[in-house]
Amino acid sequence: MRLKELRGKDVLVVDMTHGGVILAETLLETCASVAAADIYGTLSRERQESLEKLGVEVKRFVDDPSPYDFIFSPVHSPVFNPVNTHPDGKISSHHELVGVLLEEKKPHGKIVEVTGIKGKTSTVFFLFDILREAGKKVLMSSSLGVFYGSDGDKRKLRGRADITPANVLSVLELAEGLGVEVFIFEISLGFTGAADVSVLTTLEPDYKIAAGGLSATTAKLFTALRSKNIILNKRAYRRYEAFLRSSGEITTPRTLLYDDTEAWAALLDAAADGFEEVQTEFFSNPHISAGYIENVLAAAFTSLLLGASLSSVKRGIKRSRGVPGRMRCLRWGNVVFLEDANPALDAASLENAMRQALNIKEKEGKARAVVVLGGDGRGSCSQLRYEEMLDAVGRFEGFEVFLVGKVGRKLKELGAAGALLTEKEISEMMQKLNEDAVVLFALKDSRTVFGDGEVGV
Repeated sequence: MRLKELRGKDVLVVDMTHGGVILAETLLETCASVAAADIYGTLSRERQESLEKLGVEVKRFVDDPSPYDFIFSPVHSPVFNPVNTHPDGKISSHHELVGVLLEEKKPHGKIVEVTGIKGKTSTVFFLFDILREAGKKVLMSSSLGVFYGSDGDKRKLRGRADITPANVLSVLELAEGLGVEVFIFEISLGFTGAADVSVLTTLEPDYKIAAGGLSATTAKLFTALRSKNIILNKRAYRRYEAFLRSSGEITTPRTLLYDDTEAWAALLDAAADGFEEVQTEFFSNPHISAGYIENVLAAAFTSLLLGASLSSVKRGIKRSRGVPGRMRCLRWGNVVFLEDANPALDAASLENAMRQALNIKEKEGKARAVVVLGGDGRGSCSQLRYEEMLDAVGRFEGFEVFLVGKVGRKLKELGAAGALLTEKEISEMMQKLNEDAVVLFALKDSRTVFGDGEVGV
């Protein structure tokens, strides 16, 4: 699809909760008429009146697609789902529409899009730090905010924001006058197809979307078909190959495996041991836990593809503190606090964090190991698997368990050991600790315990 195909057409934008307002307003410049379906009923009266004054017809439900030349609906939508619809060209995704708009008004800099079920935020932060070290002017949009950075400069331009594809359009407005050379976008549930490089982090653990009628993995792979270059790992590539066979696609993007030694050797124009050298640097960095090594590799590979030198990649990773809240360490007297405030926290992440806490306890001879488990589950579309989290906690001995938040209450209902406390009670308890202990905050939450600043060991 090209933007010129929309000129003079009647279009419908579905879902005003996940970026539909931005898309509806943008399409007014091109289309004859724009209707908006507020299927979740989240539009305020003021916002609806504002759209209607602009000329957008706002509806709550739309059953008949016939009045519209084109319909744009999210890949997770139960209404006019673009993935489940026979490809007749009438129903397209929000991702594809944003891609069309970007290709028409593409900024001068390179565009990198990062999606996946886990690891998106970590990957964009590592990529941001590496490219800054390489001397690039970088604008990064993530679930934790929009940041601008260059050599010696780092600024937060916007606070926490959604990562819907439509948000890309509003972020571009912030780039005016900054001379951005690389745009990095964390995007939920897929790619727009307009990026120079598309990075797919993980496809597991999968979960259901579109009212249970579709998997998140299928949606991501569906949008990947429009990409130019895809960076992914071997496991994701096997799923991608199977998807291509089942869908009968002939024209496909170029794929590069970031965990493939031969791919690294070719990219570096060096011997295969070049991969081992870089990998050793990553593993030796104390600020990067084992759970994020793959995200670092994906960011490093992407940076090299964009022209960063091997030396700047190493320096960028060594200096990077990663994502605020992800396995940060703070020492207060004889107490070591570990923070893993992660909206995508699952059983695997929890096990990794608890294992690290026990390693610190054993290495430093701490008397106690405490885990504060729970959170509010903010900022993540992925489904909570409470039973798997319970099993993970049960596999470790030597922890005192305290539960907090909505997630903690649910775990308690399912039989989790440990006291259920309020955030205030947890805070008061932590302030009274004055003995040898290691305390892990394992929270499914987008908020950080220590704030957004960098905290080192």
